[in-house]
Amino acid sequence: MILFTENIKKYFSLKEIAIILAAIIIGVSVGFCVFVSLQHDVIISYNGEEIKSRSMKTTVEGVLKENNIKVSSDDFISVPLYELLENIRGNIIEIKTAVAVNVVCKGEKRTFMTYRDTVKEALDNGPFELGESYRLEGVSSDDKITEDMEFKILEITKKTVSEEVPIPRNVINKKNG
Repeated sequence: MILFTENIKKYFSLKEIAIILAAIIIGVSVGFCVFVSLQHDVIISYNGEEIKSRSMKTTVEGVLKENNIKVSSDDFISVPLYELLENIRGNIIEIKTAVAVNVVCKGEKRTFMTYRDTVKEALDNGPFELGESYRLEGVSSDDKITEDMEFKILEITKKTVSEEVPIPRNVINKKNG
């Protein structure tokens, strides 16, 4: 080791060695700062489960792929997949996976996907055009949506029927007096 330092002193002055060491320290510091500034802190709420992630990816889609999270067009995602992540403040992504719901309406069985929490929310935002009066069979409107849930929607129709029926009567004629 002593021979190595003596050889270096032979070719370089102490001032040159100090400048080289300072340049190396500055280069490593700048590289570290750039590395840290390119990282993004992300919190993913995936069906209520919180996943914390630190990523070099720049988009929401990149972070989801990095964490092996697949989303479909029926799922709820709080930010668009193409949105860029921010460096300064944390990025929060909320995802709710859609589930299949089986419904019999007007005699026809239909399956639709929803990420909504309750039956009422699913029906308000679902593929059905419900009239003013309907009744649910098998669930209540406040029930939580579950995978492969089944229920019926019964339409209540109101009719006003008018019918003319002769009323039997006897007429009694009396004189005044």
